[in-house]
Amino acid sequence: MIELEIRPMRANERIEAAGVAARAMRDNPIHVVVFGPDPARRVAALDRIFRALFRVAPAAPLIALRAGFIVGVCGAAPPGTCRLAVPAWPRVLIAMARNGLGPFRRTLHWLEAWSQRDPAESHWHVGPVAVDGGLQGLGIGSRMLAALETTLDADGEPAWLETDKPENTVFYQRAGFTISAEAEILGTRCWFLTRHPRQERGRVGNVNFSPTGKS
Repeated sequence: MIELEIRPMRANERIEAAGVAARAMRDNPIHVVVFGPDPARRVAALDRIFRALFRVAPAAPLIALRAGFIVGVCGAAPPGTCRLAVPAWPRVLIAMARNGLGPFRRTLHWLEAWSQRDPAESHWHVGPVAVDGGLQGLGIGSRMLAALETTLDADGEPAWLETDKPENTVFYQRAGFTISAEAEILGTRCWFLTRHPRQERGRVGNVNFSPTGKS
């Protein structure tokens, strides 16, 4: 097992974390549809969006560090915060608009289609979960999710996430998620998964999410 440090992202790590998430998710089917066939353009588009999202997210994502470098990112919005507050939207919309009119429209369609399927009940919203390409398959994602699960179980609330990769459904099911729904969005098959807490509300976890920009 490789040696990792897993903790909340600090404000000065936002750009590095965004780059990791962008590279890791470059070839996701929905991103190919939204941002086009050029891998470099997809990375640039995702990097802009993740930089903005990590700045305004209600809680700092967890990061996995190996030898001091970020190799994985695991975000989660606490209950009641998975829809960004109104003051946060201008920064995210500007980042999306910089990707061009076509990608901007497709991004709005994709995100709205996903958000329409959010559960009505209180829940954590998980994502992105991303590991830098050369290190995928080494258990980094599983270890980040395990750290997150401690918080989810302590809070006693269910969790929800979306994925557009069928192999990811297996990964998340191993972490206790179950498939709740499927849908085709922009011609891409997407899966929606739910996880229920394993412990009683109020138990203290090992990793606490902190507000974005604080450690």
